Amino acid sequence: MLFGGNPLRNGAAAGLPAFAKRMPWQRPLLLDKLEGFDEPDADQAVKDLIDKLRKDADPTILPGSFPLIVNDWCVYRSYRDVRNAAVREYADKADGLPVNFKPAEIVWKSLPHATCLAGFLEKPQGKNLMPRLADALKANKQEHWLWANPMIGSLSSDGKLIYLVHDLAFPGQPPEKGIVLPNPLPLGDFKPFFMENSLYAYDGRTGKLVWDSYDFSGMKSVFPNTYFLGAPLPQDGKLYVLSEKDADLRLLVGNLDRKKWKSPSQLEFEKTLPLVKIPAGEQVREHTLRRTQPLHIAHADGLLVCPTHAGTLVGVDRVKLEVRWEYVYRDADKTPAPKLPLWQAATPIIHKDRIVFTAADAPEIHCIDLDGKKKWVVPADKDLYLATVHENIVLLVGKTHCRGLALANGAEKWKVELGPPAGVGVKDGAIYYVPLKRDVVLEVPTIWGIDLVKGTKARRVEVPHKDALGNLALHRGMFVSQSATHIAAFPLGADAK
Repeated sequence: MLFGGNPLRNGAAAGLPAFAKRMPWQRPLLLDKLEGFDEPDADQAVKDLIDKLRKDADPTILPGSFPLIVNDWCVYRSYRDVRNAAVREYADKADGLPVNFKPAEIVWKSLPHATCLAGFLEKPQGKNLMPRLADALKANKQEHWLWANPMIGSLSSDGKLIYLVHDLAFPGQPPEKGIVLPNPLPLGDFKPFFMENSLYAYDGRTGKLVWDSYDFSGMKSVFPNTYFLGAPLPQDGKLYVLSEKDADLRLLVGNLDRKKWKSPSQLEFEKTLPLVKIPAGEQVREHTLRRTQPLHIAHADGLLVCPTHAGTLVGVDRVKLEVRWEYVYRDADKTPAPKLPLWQAATPIIHKDRIVFTAADAPEIHCIDLDGKKKWVVPADKDLYLATVHENIVLLVGKTHCRGLALANGAEKWKVELGPPAGVGVKDGAIYYVPLKRDVVLEVPTIWGIDLVKGTKARRVEVPHKDALGNLALHRGMFVSQSATHIAAFPLGADAK
């Protein structure tokens, strides 16, 4: 129910028994038709733009959206809204009457988001503005944020509510040199969305909007000039989320008991803990990297591990709500932040008495102890993302390979050639499944299961819906996969030949 599968963020599946019946299915993210309706979503303008942007895109860029499994639902982001599709056939009640849902059937979808790409292009002002905004991103090779933005694509849940960040599809006005924009840029009605974003919660069963950080009666944010930097972490009746306002990165703590709120439909926080000052030039409003890279909080045994993508990892005592330690991995005064992330899907992973992490703004893999003291640092070797930690092995997935490092000292233990990855994989016991755009031997999209102990290919899984192969979840014997264009589910099944 979280990115990374759980609060440890180690990418592990829940390990529940497999469904008795497992039917593969697929849905498009664009121009989809709701059951019982003939007209598809009005996404043609979005589809044309995304097809154009993806045509010559860097092949190492992974999809930005990650499917969320809540109960037997698949909750996912489209370019228009949030949707819930049934993973398997099941019965529910609506208004007291029984309703049967088939696999892949939409259980609910939210109202279109005001800041979504589809909504942006449907408005005359946004349609006229988009070419200039896209050119601004393209000048810095950042146009992929329009279809692969993991800040927008991240979700979390406590099993009842679905939490997400609403942010502008275009990730702010890049200030970097070399970009020529109209001065001033005619943002009009979109200007407030460049200055802040919002945090929302939907009922997982019905799709009803339960609360948000926006006051629609006054048409303004309750948290002005605030950026929520990722889907929050629900834990023991509390909600933890990292936010930035001006130069301050803060940990906000909310009480999930809405009876204690002044308005149960409007988000409130009971505590705020300042963490670090973000240096000028790296603040989220001024830096596209930090506006597009979510901060996933990891948690174990009362320790909240808070990333920043700004040179520092922070350990927080969850009970006392005080900073235990700071680990500085990049001196912002000597080493400026990169324009593009050096790692994809970067997040800290807690394993035993160690924290292993990558950060979007630094090129190394770091390992520290639970007191924030450095154990080892290893440079990347054509790696794309930190996948998981299992027993004494740290798994990294690279552009054409995966490799295992020793947890004790970071030494490389083994390396396996695979092919270019299609997304972030998932861990099932001692096997990590890596989705591939193209297998290095067979030249077809596939999923390879890697034995994390032996460092060998353990099994290959056939992929029935190749255009949906992307970021993976694994639920009761079913893979759920989301690419830039499709969402799909298919059985883990038997080994392919």
